[in-house]
Amino acid sequence: MDIHKPKPWHGVREFLKEYAIIVVGVLTALGAEQAAEWGRTHREVGEARAALHTEMRSSVRAYVTELREDGCWLRSLPAVEAWARGQGPKPPWPGVLLSTLRTSVWDVAKTGAVAHMDLDERLALANYFGAVDNQRGLVVIARAEAQDLEGYLNQDSLDREEAHALLRLTAHIRGTAEGEMRNATVQIAAAHKLGIEPGPPPLPLYQARVDALCAAYPAPPAARP
Repeated sequence: MDIHKPKPWHGVREFLKEYAIIVVGVLTALGAEQAAEWGRTHREVGEARAALHTEMRSSVRAYVTELREDGCWLRSLPAVEAWARGQGPKPPWPGVLLSTLRTSVWDVAKTGAVAHMDLDERLALANYFGAVDNQRGLVVIARAEAQDLEGYLNQDSLDREEAHALLRLTAHIRGTAEGEMRNATVQIAAAHKLGIEPGPPPLPLYQARVDALCAAYPAPPAARP
């Protein structure tokens, strides 16, 4: 049986030649692997950025709707307070729905593809979605306040204790709604700086509810655009 032994080197020059071939081969393989990894990362970052921008457009649309809905809700409060004081009839109440703000894409991407974005973009996204999370907390409070308000307005009349409680509630509602509107205004401006504009309009049923509230409590003529 023939045994093929490695060909012996003939001098330092031949050794260096073989060594160079091996090194070049290894470096080429590593370079190809790194190029493939860079391509995968670049693709993942692009996909994450597109998904994040879609989620941001949805939240900007929610902010725009919130600004309108909260403005109409605030205009309803004087009539509610007049009724609580016995100074006017029970006002109409179409109700409020309040937009849903989602951060599911951000929650998934922030520890993955976002880590490969440049620092300025990472900070801008983190600040934006951090504020979204804060706004969601206000929305939860506003929904609870809306349910309490509807409970009072479902009654034909109020006793003295209920009237005082309703007046306290309207003060809380005013503070919550004004806070939501301030946050929404800041967030819309922040998104605009990133090139993000509002997404598609809300669902027709939601839009109809907001329209009904604003029809019941329209803005004064001088305040209309």
